[in-house]
Amino acid sequence: QDSQVRSLENLVNIYYQSVGRNSVLLLNIPPDTRGLIHEIDAGRIKDLRRYIDETFKTNYIRKGASRRQLIDSGESREFAVREDAIFNTLLVCEDISKGQRVESFTLEVLHEGEWAKVAEGTTIGYKRLLRFPDTSAEKIRFTVNSARGKAVISEIGLYYAPEVAAIRKSERIGNVETSLWHSAIGGASAAFDGNLS
Repeated sequence: QDSQVRSLENLVNIYYQSVGRNSVLLLNIPPDTRGLIHEIDAGRIKDLRRYIDETFKTNYIRKGASRRQLIDSGESREFAVREDAIFNTLLVCEDISKGQRVESFTLEVLHEGEWAKVAEGTTIGYKRLLRFPDTSAEKIRFTVNSARGKAVISEIGLYYAPEVAAIRKSERIGNVETSLWHSAIGGASAAFDGNLS
Protein backbone atom coordinates (compact mmCIF):
# COMPACT_ATOMS: atom_id res chain seq x y z
CA GLN A 1 0.00 0.00 0.00
CA ASP A 2 2.83 2.37 -0.87
CA SER A 3 0.36 4.88 -2.31
CA GLN A 4 -1.17 5.26 1.18
CA VAL A 5 2.10 6.09 2.96
CA ARG A 6 1.69 9.47 4.63
CA SER A 7 3.75 12.31 3.20
CA LEU A 8 6.19 14.18 5.41
CA GLU A 9 3.98 17.28 5.11
CA ASN A 10 1.03 15.26 6.42
CA LEU A 11 3.05 13.85 9.32
CA VAL A 12 4.27 17.33 10.28
CA ASN A 13 0.67 18.59 10.32
CA ILE A 14 -0.41 15.63 12.46
CA TYR A 15 2.46 16.38 14.87
CA TYR A 16 1.39 20.01 15.28
CA GLN A 17 -2.28 19.04 15.65
CA SER A 18 -1.57 16.37 18.28
CA VAL A 19 1.62 16.97 20.26
CA GLY A 20 1.30 20.69 19.50
CA ARG A 21 -2.16 20.71 21.06
CA ASN A 22 -1.37 18.96 24.34
CA SER A 23 -2.06 15.45 23.04
CA VAL A 24 -0.13 12.36 21.95
CA LEU A 25 1.07 11.30 18.51
CA LEU A 26 -0.56 8.04 17.44
CA LEU A 27 0.10 7.01 13.82
CA ASN A 28 -1.21 3.42 13.88
CA ILE A 29 1.54 2.00 11.68
CA PRO A 30 0.99 -1.78 11.61
CA PRO A 31 3.68 -4.39 11.07
CA ASP A 32 3.83 -6.08 7.66
CA THR A 33 3.53 -9.81 6.93
CA ARG A 34 7.11 -10.29 8.24
CA GLY A 35 6.11 -8.81 11.60
CA LEU A 36 8.25 -5.73 10.87
CA ILE A 37 7.53 -2.05 10.24
CA HIS A 38 7.96 -1.68 6.48
CA GLU A 39 11.12 0.12 5.36
CA ILE A 40 9.15 2.88 3.58
CA ASP A 41 7.09 3.62 6.71
CA ALA A 42 10.21 3.51 8.90
CA GLY A 43 11.97 5.89 6.51
CA ARG A 44 9.10 8.36 6.64
CA ILE A 45 9.12 8.31 10.45
CA LYS A 46 12.87 8.99 10.37
CA ASP A 47 12.14 11.96 8.08
CA LEU A 48 9.70 13.27 10.70
CA ARG A 49 12.28 12.81 13.48
CA ARG A 50 14.85 14.72 11.38
CA TYR A 51 12.33 17.53 10.77
CA ILE A 52 11.46 17.83 14.49
CA ASP A 53 15.16 17.82 15.48
CA GLU A 54 15.95 20.51 12.91
CA THR A 55 13.02 22.68 13.99
CA PHE A 56 13.64 22.57 17.74
CA LYS A 57 17.44 22.61 17.86
CA THR A 58 17.72 26.36 18.62
CA ASN A 59 15.56 28.45 20.94
CA TYR A 60 15.85 32.08 19.81
CA ILE A 61 14.86 33.56 23.17
CA ARG A 62 18.01 34.91 24.81
CA LYS A 63 17.40 33.85 28.43
CA GLY A 64 14.68 33.02 30.92
CA ALA A 65 12.72 30.78 28.54
CA SER A 66 13.07 27.67 30.67
CA ARG A 67 12.63 29.49 33.99
CA ARG A 68 9.30 28.87 35.71
CA GLN A 69 6.94 31.84 35.31
CA LEU A 70 3.93 32.55 37.55
CA ILE A 71 1.53 34.74 35.56
CA ASP A 72 -1.87 36.11 36.57
CA SER A 73 -4.69 36.79 34.11
CA GLY A 74 -3.89 39.97 32.19
CA GLU A 75 -0.16 39.86 32.98
CA SER A 76 2.66 39.68 30.44
CA ARG A 77 6.27 38.60 30.33
CA GLU A 78 8.81 40.04 27.89
CA PHE A 79 11.83 38.20 26.54
CA ALA A 80 14.76 39.42 24.43
CA VAL A 81 15.27 37.60 21.13
CA ARG A 82 18.64 36.66 19.65
CA GLU A 83 19.94 39.20 17.18
CA ASP A 84 19.04 38.56 13.52
CA ALA A 85 16.91 35.52 14.44
CA ILE A 86 14.08 34.48 12.13
CA PHE A 87 11.37 32.39 13.79
CA ASN A 88 7.90 31.05 12.98
CA THR A 89 6.97 28.68 15.81
CA LEU A 90 6.02 29.29 19.43
CA LEU A 91 6.38 26.54 22.04
CA VAL A 92 4.78 27.11 25.43
CA CYS A 93 4.35 24.61 28.28
CA GLU A 94 2.51 24.68 31.59
CA ASP A 95 3.67 22.87 34.71
CA ILE A 96 0.75 20.46 34.70
CA SER A 97 1.63 19.15 38.14
CA LYS A 98 -0.07 22.40 39.21
CA GLY A 99 -3.00 21.86 36.82
CA GLN A 100 -3.93 23.16 33.40
CA ARG A 101 -4.89 26.76 34.10
CA VAL A 102 -4.45 28.94 30.99
CA GLU A 103 -7.67 29.69 29.09
CA SER A 104 -6.25 32.12 26.49
CA PHE A 105 -2.92 33.74 25.63
CA THR A 106 -1.30 36.06 23.08
CA LEU A 107 2.17 36.38 21.55
CA GLU A 108 3.34 39.79 20.34
CA VAL A 109 6.65 40.84 18.77
CA LEU A 110 8.46 44.16 19.04
CA HIS A 111 9.88 45.16 15.68
CA GLU A 112 11.25 48.65 14.96
CA GLY A 113 9.53 50.05 18.04
CA GLU A 114 6.06 48.65 17.28
CA TRP A 115 4.29 45.75 18.99
CA ALA A 116 2.34 43.41 16.71
CA LYS A 117 0.34 40.29 17.55
CA VAL A 118 1.58 37.21 15.68
CA ALA A 119 -0.19 34.36 17.47
CA GLU A 120 -2.91 33.59 20.00
CA GLY A 121 -4.31 30.47 21.50
CA THR A 122 -6.56 29.02 24.15
CA THR A 123 -5.46 26.16 26.39
CA ILE A 124 -1.80 25.17 26.76
CA GLY A 125 -1.38 22.14 29.01
CA TYR A 126 1.80 20.07 28.78
CA LYS A 127 2.75 21.55 25.38
CA ARG A 128 1.31 23.97 22.83
CA LEU A 129 2.84 24.75 19.45
CA LEU A 130 1.67 27.61 17.26
CA ARG A 131 2.91 28.33 13.75
CA PHE A 132 2.91 31.78 12.15
CA PRO A 133 4.68 33.49 9.21
CA ASP A 134 8.46 33.97 9.38
CA THR A 135 9.21 36.99 11.54
CA SER A 136 11.99 38.72 13.44
CA ALA A 137 11.91 40.87 16.57
CA GLU A 138 13.98 42.54 19.24
CA LYS A 139 11.62 41.26 21.95
CA ILE A 140 8.50 39.18 22.38
CA ARG A 141 5.66 39.68 24.82
CA PHE A 142 3.73 36.68 26.09
CA THR A 143 0.41 37.57 27.74
CA VAL A 144 -1.93 35.31 29.66
CA ASN A 145 -5.29 36.84 28.81
CA SER A 146 -7.31 34.50 30.99
CA ALA A 147 -6.44 31.79 33.50
CA ARG A 148 -7.97 29.91 36.40
CA GLY A 149 -5.72 31.22 39.18
CA LYS A 150 -2.02 31.83 38.52
CA ALA A 151 -0.72 30.23 35.33
CA VAL A 152 2.47 28.24 35.94
CA ILE A 153 4.45 28.41 32.69
CA SER A 154 7.41 26.02 32.68
CA GLU A 155 8.87 26.83 29.24
CA ILE A 156 8.57 29.30 26.39
CA GLY A 157 10.47 28.97 23.13
CA LEU A 158 10.78 30.54 19.69
CA TYR A 159 11.91 28.28 16.86
CA TYR A 160 12.29 28.20 13.11
CA ALA A 161 10.44 25.39 11.32
CA PRO A 162 12.01 24.97 7.86
CA GLU A 163 10.00 24.17 4.77
CA VAL A 164 9.49 20.42 4.46
CA ALA A 165 11.18 20.47 1.04
CA ALA A 166 14.40 21.80 2.64
CA ILE A 167 14.56 18.75 4.92
CA ARG A 168 14.01 16.38 2.01
CA LYS A 169 16.88 17.92 0.04
CA SER A 170 19.30 17.03 2.83
CA GLU A 171 18.33 13.35 2.88
CA ARG A 172 21.14 10.82 2.63
CA ILE A 173 21.04 7.09 2.05
CA GLY A 174 23.32 5.47 4.62
CA ASN A 175 26.65 6.86 5.78
CA VAL A 176 28.69 6.31 2.62
CA GLU A 177 28.76 9.15 0.09
CA THR A 178 26.75 8.08 -2.97
CA SER A 179 29.53 9.38 -5.25
CA LEU A 180 31.45 6.26 -4.17
CA TRP A 181 28.61 3.90 -5.13
CA HIS A 182 28.54 1.93 -8.40
CA SER A 183 25.73 -0.03 -10.00
CA ALA A 184 26.19 -3.29 -11.89
CA ILE A 185 22.55 -3.17 -13.06
CA GLY A 186 21.64 -0.82 -15.89
CA GLY A 187 19.51 2.12 -14.73
CA ALA A 188 19.80 1.24 -11.03
CA SER A 189 22.12 4.18 -10.40
CA ALA A 190 19.06 6.46 -10.74
CA ALA A 191 18.11 5.28 -7.22
CA PHE A 192 21.09 7.20 -5.77
CA ASP A 193 21.82 9.98 -8.28
CA GLY A 194 20.70 12.75 -5.90
CA ASN A 195 17.49 13.44 -7.82
CA LEU A 196 14.67 12.77 -5.33
CA SER A 197 12.04 12.48 -8.07
